[in-house]
Amino acid sequence: MNVFKTTIKITSCFALILMFFIFSGTSLAASNQLIYDFAELLTNEEVEQLESLASSYGQETEVDIVILTANHTDGKSIEQFMGDFYDEKGLGFDKPHGNTVILTIDMNEREVYVAGFYKGEEYINNYRADLIREEITPYLSEGDFYGAFKNYMDLTKHYLGIEPEAPSQPNVSPPNNQAGPPNNYNPNEENIFLNPIFQFLSSIFMGALVVGIMAYRSSPKKTTNSRTYLDEGRSAVTARRDSFIRKTVSKVRKPKNNNNRSGGGFGGGGFTGGGRSHSGSKGRF
Repeated sequence: MNVFKTTIKITSCFALILMFFIFSGTSLAASNQLIYDFAELLTNEEVEQLESLASSYGQETEVDIVILTANHTDGKSIEQFMGDFYDEKGLGFDKPHGNTVILTIDMNEREVYVAGFYKGEEYINNYRADLIREEITPYLSEGDFYGAFKNYMDLTKHYLGIEPEAPSQPNVSPPNNQAGPPNNYNPNEENIFLNPIFQFLSSIFMGALVVGIMAYRSSPKKTTNSRTYLDEGRSAVTARRDSFIRKTVSKVRKPKNNNNRSGGGFGGGGFTGGGRSHSGSKGRF
């Protein structure tokens, strides 16, 4: 009897452990979702294909490559909508709110926004985000959303494999143990006063200066001026007259208001409502 009870207890424990792992695996799979197609732009098969591709690329780059689509953003800007979604979902490959690149589509405003967080922000900076957005915009305009999303993932993986452009380094002094000057080094070559060309030009300049001074001193001085022959006691103004010479009219073009612009790229990176920094590129399609 005791053996039977013991067997039941062991079996029950194994069953509970098995159920725990099953539910944990289901929860983990749900948390790894990368395609959020709320606008229903893709078929179920396309979603599965993109999920598999995003998961594979994520393992290679250690960055979650996410797609977010919506029919409207509840009155928010597309940047704020994306930022709130990132904060609420805690997206990230390495940790919650970690390495992520997100492509956001707003079908109501026909806007597209590419953003990167942490490693995604470093490698998919504003410039590279511009390149990705410009490349996929023709696909979006034609309604080929699967083609746009597939190209977005391919380009993101490509740029995540290339080190960001490093700023140019300032010139530094050579180390103290650097070898001395070569054997054929001649210090006279660096002395401008020993340079024959400099000596020749200097002699011409000095000769011209001397001749100029001599010519100035040899010219006669003027001893009269405009008041020498003026009799101030008998001279007076006899008449005054104003003469109209010419009239000039200048025209300046009134600047046009270019605020109502459509298409093209604008915007950039920023911060989410939770204070998390990100890169960004925004445009219309």
